[in-house]
Amino acid sequence: MAKPKLLLVDGSSLAFRAFFSILDLNRFKNSNGLHTNALYSFHRMFKSILDSEKPTHVLVAWDAGKTTFRTEMYADYKGGRSKTPGEFIEQMPYFNVLLDAWGIPHYRL
Repeated sequence: MAKPKLLLVDGSSLAFRAFFSILDLNRFKNSNGLHTNALYSFHRMFKSILDSEKPTHVLVAWDAGKTTFRTEMYADYKGGRSKTPGEFIEQMPYFNVLLDAWGIPHYRL
């Protein structure tokens, strides 16, 4: 029996990385006009991680955008970031659909 191996994934970080890895937004749209570049790349990246790490357990954590001790200590924490692109925001609900289809638990923290 394989030794248990837990893989914890920062879903927000991986999703943003996936979005910015494919910037040809017009090429990655479904028939309803939904951008799919982040979903496509997230799927490929996540599958690659699963294939290489071969975890027995997986958990994906999403940043819920809540106030944290960092923002309480420093109000401008992450304040210099650009606004999140709408093409990324419209894909957000579908990351959970993908993870649900794979049977991978995910939580917003």
